[in-house]
Amino acid sequence: MVSRVQNEAESGRRKADQYGPAWGSLLAISATVWLVFALAMSLDSVQVLEAKVLDSVQKFRLQWLGPRVDPDLALVAVDDFSVDPRASPLADVWGRGGWLTRDHWVQQMQFHHEFFRPRVLAYDILFQPAENRGEAEAAAVLSRLLTLAPFTERRRQIERLELEGNNELENQLLNMADARSAGLPAPYPVFAYFFPTGRSVTEEHPERAGRLRQLALPEGAVVGEARAPVHRAVLLPIDGILHGPCALGAINVRPDPGGVVRRLPLVDVWEDERGKRWHLPSFALVVYLQSLGLDPAGLHRLGEGVPGIRVEPGRHLVLETSTGRRHIPIDRELRLFLNNTFRFLDVPVNLSYMRVNQAGLALAGQALGAATDEAALQSARDTAGRLRDRVVFIAQAFTGSGDIGNFPLEESTPNVMAHMIAVDNMMRQDFLRPPHTGWTLGGGAAVAGLLAWAYGRLRATRATVLGASLLLLWLPAGFLAMEVFGRGIHLLGPMALIVVLLAAHAFHQFRVEARRRDEIRRLFSSMVSPRVLELMEQDPTAVSLEGRRMEATMFFSDVAGFTSISEKLTPQELSALLNRYLTPMSDIIIAADGYVDKYEGDAIMAVWGVPYPDTQHAAKACRAARDQLGLLQSLGAEIEADCGVRIDIRIGINSGTVSAGNMGSARKFQYTVMGDPVNLAARLEPINKDYGTRCILGPRTAAALANETDLVLRRLDRIVVKGKTEPVEIFELCETATRGPWVDAYEAGLVHLWARRWDEADEAFARADRLRGGDEASRLQRVRVAAYRTDPPPAGWNGAWVRSSKD
Repeated sequence: MVSRVQNEAESGRRKADQYGPAWGSLLAISATVWLVFALAMSLDSVQVLEAKVLDSVQKFRLQWLGPRVDPDLALVAVDDFSVDPRASPLADVWGRGGWLTRDHWVQQMQFHHEFFRPRVLAYDILFQPAENRGEAEAAAVLSRLLTLAPFTERRRQIERLELEGNNELENQLLNMADARSAGLPAPYPVFAYFFPTGRSVTEEHPERAGRLRQLALPEGAVVGEARAPVHRAVLLPIDGILHGPCALGAINVRPDPGGVVRRLPLVDVWEDERGKRWHLPSFALVVYLQSLGLDPAGLHRLGEGVPGIRVEPGRHLVLETSTGRRHIPIDRELRLFLNNTFRFLDVPVNLSYMRVNQAGLALAGQALGAATDEAALQSARDTAGRLRDRVVFIAQAFTGSGDIGNFPLEESTPNVMAHMIAVDNMMRQDFLRPPHTGWTLGGGAAVAGLLAWAYGRLRATRATVLGASLLLLWLPAGFLAMEVFGRGIHLLGPMALIVVLLAAHAFHQFRVEARRRDEIRRLFSSMVSPRVLELMEQDPTAVSLEGRRMEATMFFSDVAGFTSISEKLTPQELSALLNRYLTPMSDIIIAADGYVDKYEGDAIMAVWGVPYPDTQHAAKACRAARDQLGLLQSLGAEIEADCGVRIDIRIGINSGTVSAGNMGSARKFQYTVMGDPVNLAARLEPINKDYGTRCILGPRTAAALANETDLVLRRLDRIVVKGKTEPVEIFELCETATRGPWVDAYEAGLVHLWARRWDEADEAFARADRLRGGDEASRLQRVRVAAYRTDPPPAGWNGAWVRSSKD
């Protein structure tokens, strides 16, 4: 016969599920919410928020995994030290004094060629002609306000410095080119130009701007339609660089909406004065090509007429190299999405421009035979070793330079970081593709459908766990997609959708929860205690027969000699006595947060730590036992006076991990605990008879009381209980508030006993018996010592006493 409880419980569940929308309705709600989200995803403000969340994930990755950067990257920064008039040999701030000349630039370029020998020298600095420099213009205006002669002299000085600097710079570039042609080591120099907005430099310098046509990618290299902005104005470097044997690239950095730099153009589009458009490799791409030993002007070759480069807008930039094909992901605007894996200070080699200059001077002095400080010379050699065969960027990084931007990992950072990150990504082939809105909408629709089905068809708890799991796993999934697959995913929108769906389900649950609680109370209020009933109402899954593993302390008590007591009383008197005894004992247990599991005649089984977890379960159980023993002094006297019998109790307590839950049959079950720790607690209670004690604790309980100063324990013995083979140490819960000397004497006797020192053990136990004024445990141990003298235990004895009976 199917049990009435099972039938009514299932009927109650079906009735409760009638309240609230079916899964079809939830699917409609999900579709509506997702449609709103799809529209919201087209808003710039939402995209900015999504981008910030992805920035946070990249920050978390950096903190967790540490920086990742190509070891060949190096930075020589024109920092605060370099432009400090008190320290800089140029004796002035940036844009003044020595910084107006090209001498030190040429000098350091020579040092790089002769001593440092990097692979690439990338100047993220625009070397403009004199008439474009703010210092020259300001000097001209100021001179006009004073006298014409100072202006003329100043202008002549600038023009002379410009001509001398151009000649020296061009000569140094030719020297490096000649060295490379001869197979000698020499760095590949890369210089910058810039596309401004709001002015037409092309019309001002058409003959100079024509140089860009020679730098453009080959015809047919761009396959497909690009949406990159078209530049018309351009700021070019001085003629010595513009027409010299070096590579050039645009250093434009455009922040995303919200002002954060997350992308960098790899190809720029320039329209000349005749209206023809040219595709130019950017500064970062040119540096990467030079690091591979490729000449950006020779991209027509590489393999029997096959173009060395192919640009597929929205997909890849493909490079055909001698070592194989390399794919670089780009968007429709021909930009690389930057994979931020390091910060400015994480660059493997990060040196001050002026320190590098000083190192070069030291090495040059040594080469000329001049006297050089040995420490400075060793520092210069270290600098040379750190720069050798590296891709070296030279850029402004001093306070107030103006060439700064906000990046996902740090704010107010020199914009050279964008170029270094892009080159690092290409060198390591470690890319991050931006989130794809279409994939997000499709995946989100699938998730919405799954959750709607789950909430309509699965049990409430399982559906909620599924939804919460999706929510909790979405962030790790985003991190995994970024780190393993190199793909960013939208996080904010899908998580918001899941939260809305969970809220809708919570509302649905609210409507049915009251009806379900009433059903549970009607079915089980007569079967379980009020505390368990409350637990079941709060968590209906507790109604199932499934158990759970919990840490708990078990308590077993029994009235000593109850059989002889029951023989002396009538049934009515015995029932009255039990009620009189069990009521205050149970009150103590409940007041101490214990759960009265069951009564078996005069015996009580109680548990602490279930059904609600409690970290103090062991201490509360022991204090309850001590309070019971204390109450029994007065209660026992009252019972003896009224009933003519004297009662005393024995208690066994043990702690451990148990299975707790509703156990029994579908017809009748009870919330209880099972496991070896429960069995041991039950076995400890009758052991009190052997030692003349009233409360014995197991080892786990004793260990849990290490910091409880108000509970005094005595190590009682090491025993093997019936049915077990491994010994356990047992302890007595003393009824005194302080540790008496007899406890120390007894425990010293145990040490001697286990070490087979029979005389010392007998003496210690005798002293404990005498100090306490009579101790049955000590007398028992003396009897065992006497037996061991005549019949010693076997070799390998671990000191344990094997108990042959359960009771």
